[in-house]
Amino acid sequence: MSKKRVVKPVDESTIENTPTLPPVDQVVLDTCVLLSDPNSLFQYPDKLVVLPLSVVEELDKHKSRIDTVGWAARECLRRLERVRVEAGGDLRLPYCYDSVDFGKVWLRVETNGIHRAKITELGLGLDRSDNRILAACLGLTDNGLVTLVSSDAAMRLKAAQLGLIAEDFIRLGSIEIIGNGWESVDVSKDLLDTLYAEDQIDDFLVDESNVVPNQFLVLKSDNKQSALVQCKDGKLVKLREGGEVWGIRGRSKEQRFALDLLLDDNVPVVVLAGPAGTGKTLLALASGLELSVNNNRFDGVSLYRPVIPAAKQDLGFLPGDLDEKLDAWSAPLLDTLVATSSSKNLSDAKRLREELEQRGKLEIGSIAHIRGRSIINRFIIIDEAQNLEPSAAKLLLTRIGEGSKVVLCGDPSQIDVPYLSSTNNSLSVVVNAFSGSEHFGYMRLTKGERSAVAELASNLL
Repeated sequence: MSKKRVVKPVDESTIENTPTLPPVDQVVLDTCVLLSDPNSLFQYPDKLVVLPLSVVEELDKHKSRIDTVGWAARECLRRLERVRVEAGGDLRLPYCYDSVDFGKVWLRVETNGIHRAKITELGLGLDRSDNRILAACLGLTDNGLVTLVSSDAAMRLKAAQLGLIAEDFIRLGSIEIIGNGWESVDVSKDLLDTLYAEDQIDDFLVDESNVVPNQFLVLKSDNKQSALVQCKDGKLVKLREGGEVWGIRGRSKEQRFALDLLLDDNVPVVVLAGPAGTGKTLLALASGLELSVNNNRFDGVSLYRPVIPAAKQDLGFLPGDLDEKLDAWSAPLLDTLVATSSSKNLSDAKRLREELEQRGKLEIGSIAHIRGRSIINRFIIIDEAQNLEPSAAKLLLTRIGEGSKVVLCGDPSQIDVPYLSSTNNSLSVVVNAFSGSEHFGYMRLTKGERSAVAELASNLL
């Protein structure tokens, strides 16, 4: 472990002798940014990161929560405390902290300089923490340029109306998920003839810079011939013929691509994204049961979902033991089992679930109880992963033991959790972090297969 270089806090009386001065440009981080990613403290090495005392107060309010938001609040406070102690006791003056993972960053906690008059003139009460943060930002303008970074659109709108620069928070190295996991490429007839004769092409005849491992291509020639291939080990390999998986057959090329990734032993991490009704969870569960029950490749399927009510429709606490509490929450699994059964009957699906659970082939769990586990030789499905913070994704993926495979399913456009956006949810973070790895595959499903009504609702509402 590298040793941290201690830099003494800036003292105005000795500022001429200080070899390094704090940056002129200031960044104020909103509370929601810190709660979505504690690493945001160290993401601005070329600017002075200023935290109004109201932000610290908000972190203190959230620290007692037992979810990932509470963890993020506690982690931020712990990191600030380390900086404070190293700075000599307080952070009223800018301090250069040498972070092992992120390099040197300048930090300060703002306690004075709040422009109360301007805030109250606009009818914004200082009883709200957001308005106190805005007042602190106005006070900082006397020292130089100020940029407020917030994941809250309303906060950014108010900041802009006060003449402040306001930016959304983009997690370091993260962007919105772009692309569908496959591309269409025009090729010659001779190349397709070679592909059908040998089932693979050793040399790329497409722009290799745009092709990543496990990506799929639709090759098309002038004579209307086409072929589905995948980039594997530097070769273009013809897609295997689609067959039934636990009674399910891919209805579109995207579903066939997804099934290929799900059944591939050499791709232990898979992300399936797309709107509701496109078959993400259905394909994942069918593949997991096929590989666990029929092929004995895995010991069983473990399904995890975040305990988050949809559209704020929370029914409150549920009675009963853990299994009884999870019954209503795990209802989507039963719906999926109904779809995979030949009878399409709920009673048969319940009997199948009970049988699989008794045999240890199916486990339904809450992400809240996964810490400390090491999940070995299981087919793991993380459903509704767009509602998980990046810290939860790291927690889950670091639980994966030898021989296991993990599939994250979700729709980045349907996020029900505060502090998350299309760029900093678990799906987006995992896709951007793992893209280009030979152990990772991504597919976006776009065509609804649940029903005509579901497809219309997804497109029109």
